[in-house]
Amino acid sequence: MKNVVKYVGIILVIAGVLLVMKNLFTQDENWEQNKKEKEETTSVVYYSAKIQLLDQESNSFLNGSNLILKNESGEVIEKWTTESGVHLVNKLKKGSYTVEQETAPEGYHLNKESVTFEIKNQDQEVTIYNTKMTEEEIEEARAQNTTSNEVGVDNTLSEKNIWSILGGVLSIGLGIGLILLQKRSSSNDV
Repeated sequence: MKNVVKYVGIILVIAGVLLVMKNLFTQDENWEQNKKEKEETTSVVYYSAKIQLLDQESNSFLNGSNLILKNESGEVIEKWTTESGVHLVNKLKKGSYTVEQETAPEGYHLNKESVTFEIKNQDQEVTIYNTKMTEEEIEEARAQNTTSNEVGVDNTLSEKNIWSILGGVLSIGLGIGLILLQKRSSSNDV
């Protein structure tokens, strides 16, 4: 019976670690699904848009910005957080699209101007630029207690992910507690 507690604890620790890792390190599953659907679809012609976020001065890629893609009706097509500054959106039909920036990378100004582009008969490449904040601007923004979107702080974890990560951490703690309890019980028996 004592070993059962130990094994349950080990299983809880492993399950907790896997749950936390899944939420922190999984890539966008929609990208793979969209790519697969594009290959399977033959009757409708779809296009792609490569959307990149760059530093205005250095043209280097920026990470940690929340962007939104909308169609000409204003419907949200996709939301994402930039990684390596580039994001590929597949399965776009002909039409007009707009990219908006919800949050800026840390230390950058929020680009409040939306970028509109047209899909006609080919894939498109869209570039959004952010300008770096000066140290004085960062300090002033913090002193004025502005929102994190304006200061450029990354808020990428969704509420669902946070609860899932919390569940994983609790599972790890419970598992370690059971293992220690079993170990203490075994040492008291000796």
